[in-house]
Amino acid sequence: MCGIIGVVKDGASASRDRLVAARGLMRHRGPNDAGVWAGEHACVGAQRLSIIDTSDAGHQPFVSDDRQVVLVFNGEIYNYRALRKELERDFAFHSHTDTEVLLHGYRKWGADGLLPRLDGMFAFALWDDQRHRLFAARDRAGKKPFYFRHEGRQFHFASTLNALLAFLPGTPPLDPHAIDAYLVYQAVPGPLSIFRDVRQLRPAHSLVFDADSGACRESRYWHVSYATKTRESEEEVLAHVERLAREAVKKRLVSDVPVGVFLSGGVDSSLVAALASQESERPIEAVTVGFEESEFDERHYARRVAQHLGMPMHEEMVRPALVADLPAIVWHYGQPVADVSIVPNHYLARAAHRWMTVALNGDGGDELFGGYTRPILARLAVPYRAFLPGPLRRALGRLFRHTNAGPFRRVALLARAGAVSAAEAFTYDRAFRPFRDEAYPELFKQLVAGAHPDALYRSVWDECDGLDDIDRALYGDFNTYLPDQLLPRADRASMAHSLEARSPLLDTALIEYAATIPNDMRLRGFETKHLLKRLAARFVPREVLYRRKRGFVMPASRWLRGELAPFVRAALDNRTFFDRGWVRPEFVRRVLAEHFTGVTDWGEQIWTLLVLEVWARLVLDRTLDRDARMDDFLRKPERARRAILRTLQVGMEWFPEKPGGLNRVYFELMRHLPDAGVEVHGLVAGTAKVATDSRGMIEGFAPHSERLAPRLLAVRRLAGRLLRSDPAVLVVSHFALYTAPILDEMGDHPLVVHFQGPWGLEGRAERQAPSTVLAKTAVEGMVYRRAKAFIVLSAPFGRILETRFGIPAERIHVIPGGVDVPRFAITESREECRRLLGWPTDRPIVLAVRRLMRRMGLDDLVASVVQLREAVPDVLVLIAGRGPIAGELQQQIDALGLADHVRLLGFVPDEALPRAYRAADITIVPTVALEGFGLIVAESFAAGTPCLVTPVGGLPDAVTGLSPHLVLKDVGPRAIADGLAAALTGRLPLPDARTCLQYARRHYDWPVIAERTRLVYEEAMR
Repeated sequence: MCGIIGVVKDGASASRDRLVAARGLMRHRGPNDAGVWAGEHACVGAQRLSIIDTSDAGHQPFVSDDRQVVLVFNGEIYNYRALRKELERDFAFHSHTDTEVLLHGYRKWGADGLLPRLDGMFAFALWDDQRHRLFAARDRAGKKPFYFRHEGRQFHFASTLNALLAFLPGTPPLDPHAIDAYLVYQAVPGPLSIFRDVRQLRPAHSLVFDADSGACRESRYWHVSYATKTRESEEEVLAHVERLAREAVKKRLVSDVPVGVFLSGGVDSSLVAALASQESERPIEAVTVGFEESEFDERHYARRVAQHLGMPMHEEMVRPALVADLPAIVWHYGQPVADVSIVPNHYLARAAHRWMTVALNGDGGDELFGGYTRPILARLAVPYRAFLPGPLRRALGRLFRHTNAGPFRRVALLARAGAVSAAEAFTYDRAFRPFRDEAYPELFKQLVAGAHPDALYRSVWDECDGLDDIDRALYGDFNTYLPDQLLPRADRASMAHSLEARSPLLDTALIEYAATIPNDMRLRGFETKHLLKRLAARFVPREVLYRRKRGFVMPASRWLRGELAPFVRAALDNRTFFDRGWVRPEFVRRVLAEHFTGVTDWGEQIWTLLVLEVWARLVLDRTLDRDARMDDFLRKPERARRAILRTLQVGMEWFPEKPGGLNRVYFELMRHLPDAGVEVHGLVAGTAKVATDSRGMIEGFAPHSERLAPRLLAVRRLAGRLLRSDPAVLVVSHFALYTAPILDEMGDHPLVVHFQGPWGLEGRAERQAPSTVLAKTAVEGMVYRRAKAFIVLSAPFGRILETRFGIPAERIHVIPGGVDVPRFAITESREECRRLLGWPTDRPIVLAVRRLMRRMGLDDLVASVVQLREAVPDVLVLIAGRGPIAGELQQQIDALGLADHVRLLGFVPDEALPRAYRAADITIVPTVALEGFGLIVAESFAAGTPCLVTPVGGLPDAVTGLSPHLVLKDVGPRAIADGLAAALTGRLPLPDARTCLQYARRHYDWPVIAERTRLVYEEAMR
């Protein structure tokens, strides 16, 4: 695989430096090698991912011996060995690459003779220096991308829009028709691009650009025909399909690098995995992804297939926190693509890259064998149109116009399809199709008038030579949805991680034969992919195949209403987005309000707009870069247009007087909320000095040493006074005990709870008396039943609220704890910090900063050192903190003879913590229960030190976005020892200091946390 780029114009060699810079934007597509060739009339370049012949002989651009032909090539030619045998009679070969076969094939057979011979996936450009002519082509299905701009006697091209834009002398204007098509179909259909003067070369097309005349001619070299049907029996058809599929898989196993399989547990990928396991001479591994939400998680099917095939499988979990990477994901597409599966596919490819360089997938099975509802609808609509009069059909179509979910979804699909002609029905009821009139501003309507995006799809319908509407629907899917959404997703997700994706079911021979299969074999009643399921059932368990089709999607609607809601508001409910003029502000605000309150599921429309705005800020505004995260939307709030939000913040204790994690979070949040437009009046247990230290923003209602009853009376008195004097104040609870006394004083004041952990369960974990645990739980319940919204540190804490207290998921918002990043991001080196702290400079150091309590797992950490010192003999584990089990830990250290390897540091002053974190090689959070977030994680990252965590509570969410390797396999001494040994000996890849710091800035910097918090407060006040 490669990224290719080039220009044809007079004086092209002068563009060399600009081309090299633009080529660098495609390094992910080919990190192994890069090259450029510059001549008087053309300049071309390539980034190479080495798959076949990984030696330097495969360097691109590939130049013929006579220097007359130059080739840049992206893809794989699977029959290159057979073609090479034909060509060896006329040409001397200098490599074992398919690239050289392609070049010599052009020289022998010419453009028209070459393309019919090619079996593979490709996009290439070949400069003929003798004829001053550029010849380019794209594979039959459109697996590999090719963007170009033709203007006069200049021709620019590239594999990605990002590289092409960087190469062009100026940014082309947007195409409003492409934006309209995107809003309707969630992707820009070819040959359009989002820019008016940039096009996509269509699948199965080639072009010739003449540099002398400036003429550019596109032509189609292949199309799939549905006109003729085979007369074979169903058993013969099955045997024929199996033979072709097996050959297709076998061809795609040829590689000089590791090959694996994407395994979703569906029909198509399971069949490919089964055939690959049989045909491969080397062991095949699989990779899959899943979700915590069981109704979206299909890993159990993938596991069933992998176990049946004896195939090792790796799993990756996709959580809402990972969607914060959306800017980086969208950047790789170059233009907006709103299929929600772009996120899980991105992480699937990222996970796969650890074990393979080539991955086989099941793409194409639905398009070839009837896996969608559209062919079934096409068949049902024929009698529906015949027997129901037109006025009734149109009335039913209007009645079900907006029904896209629920028990009547299929009826609605048929009603809408039957209300119009078959050609008009071949559209996708996605996103903004039903809402164009009410969503689009008048000016935008004028810009897109006269060219409905459906015209592209209807022209595809009309050109099919099939026998019936089922054929035309299949042909349409193959020529629209497949190249416009499915294949770009496969290419961009895999190439983002320098991984090559191959699609055996899109083999040319299989495509052409599938078109000849009679539709009564392809579809049976309401059963999709009847034939392919029968074939797959020979190799994998039937329960995997005969079940409801879900598709590879994530729970976007739920996440957009929950953890992602602050990002959505920040991105879409603001003037920057509204000023673009694509969607009416009042429509957007209604959609957001109805979705967030659960009145209507607008998830598809919101996601479509969110991806569009992320793309606009990346490409048009350039206010985000490719490494940006959704948190960056929260860094530049539009404060000038926001009212001050007044709050009463009920905390626990004043951090300077009573250090602790919860108190620190409260202390820092109160410092930063005013900058986010939140007025703070705080109450904590503390002395009169609290008001002085906080400049009057926070009061100490009673010293924390005071007896409980006077403390509760004091907080009730002060809070009641404020609530009675200000009817517009929001009450915010950080500690249930001090909030309970003021519940009856609150009246209509809304309440938001910062849930820092289950107080009662924590008491049980610390072996407190059952009566104490019961009392704490009762206090929690009183407060939580009154709350309108909850802010939790992690998704696992949210689930505790759901299961233990019955809180609906839509009222729970995940916002991690913050850290004062500038304070922890010290510039001193690790060695300097160790000298200043008096720590040894010649030993690997592990640091744990924890309150010394049982659930913190510190006894496991101590016990792990017995095994760890065998792998790392000079290791030193330092435990900072104080707490009730300090004596027990010291006894354990002494009993195990670990005095030279483990030290208890006691309390480390707050001002010394940044230096302590920086001095360590690695930090660890060995918690065994009830960990909501782990402040040490954020502090350690901010200091530039990676942190290992146990798979407990919210800890995995806190680190996975940086590196999933930071999560230990289990709790307990053995898992801790294994993880630390791997990290300290270099076997575990760890992020460097700069990467840790950047991650902390984007995830945990207090201004970001404060802005996200304000958005939850605002919603609670509505």
